[in-house]
Amino acid sequence: MVPLVLVVLATVAGIGWARALTSNRDKATSAAAIPARSAAATSAPTTITPTTTAPPSQTTHAIVVPESTSTTMSPSTTQSRRPSLLQRTMVRPTGVAAQMDVDIGGAGGESCSSLYGHLNVRKPTIGVGGEDPSVTEALIGSPVRICLLRFSVGTPIQVTIRSPTGRLERLTAPAPPCDGADCTTETAWGPLPGYQLGTYDVTAAQDDVSVKAKIVVEPAREPSLMVIGSTTDEETRVTVRPGTPVGIAIAGFAPRRSVGLLFYYTPSFDSYPKGLRFRASTTVTTDATGGAIFWLRTSPTDPLGCYLVNTWPPLRAGLSPDPRSLWASQSSWHQFCLQR
Repeated sequence: MVPLVLVVLATVAGIGWARALTSNRDKATSAAAIPARSAAATSAPTTITPTTTAPPSQTTHAIVVPESTSTTMSPSTTQSRRPSLLQRTMVRPTGVAAQMDVDIGGAGGESCSSLYGHLNVRKPTIGVGGEDPSVTEALIGSPVRICLLRFSVGTPIQVTIRSPTGRLERLTAPAPPCDGADCTTETAWGPLPGYQLGTYDVTAAQDDVSVKAKIVVEPAREPSLMVIGSTTDEETRVTVRPGTPVGIAIAGFAPRRSVGLLFYYTPSFDSYPKGLRFRASTTVTTDATGGAIFWLRTSPTDPLGCYLVNTWPPLRAGLSPDPRSLWASQSSWHQFCLQR
């Protein structure tokens, strides 16, 4: 009888110790991986006149975890006891700009009809490339526009992307709003760190119509950042409800290195916001290919509005001549919005 009592007491003590350890771990805060901001003031950013648009629409892209990654976090809606990263009080790292602008300059994207109108397409077609619309190259960590031409009005188009190993991703493109060669619809897809290199088969199906194209995935050639689900449309940002995880992919960095992620915030839903103010920072470690995915767990109480993500050191691709600005043609890849 005595040994049984001792076993029970030991078990209870073990549970209490485990709970205490868990509690202490939950209370621990991570040390800043980027040096603290110096006392020197940051010069004021170049201002621009924003273009006001309606709040962005919800994206329809599936969030898919790659076949093999060094993902720092997995997508989850489970909230930790600590405040959301976007709600923590953080000191701005040394040398980091206090605010960022989205510059209207830069090479803007053409519409699908302007890209392929000269081909005089008369039947359903996928346009992903240039002179040959049925094939294009995609770099890890960058989105690819998928134009859908001459499909029927009123029915959404199902797009399937098959990897070299047979893994499938499915997207839904909205139905074309009208008939005619100039009336198109589109979606976008971006290969993530960990995706296999090689040729991916793209199939667009609507009712009994099915057409195909190919995307050849190549390694990133320079550092890049993409919010997962981004499109190539400079006025469209990934938009989710607060509490939904947001994936951020980086590629083209040195292997197995720490890369800082900087988050800037504005309550505005303008397509070309200015004065996005520094909100938070964190770090990720790249894998052997120089890529990584960070899943930001947002909270239902996070501030509504739009967030711009940049790296530290800052990316040069997509930057305007002013290092505190991003060209609009690529900044949509760096942004996400929280909207109820």
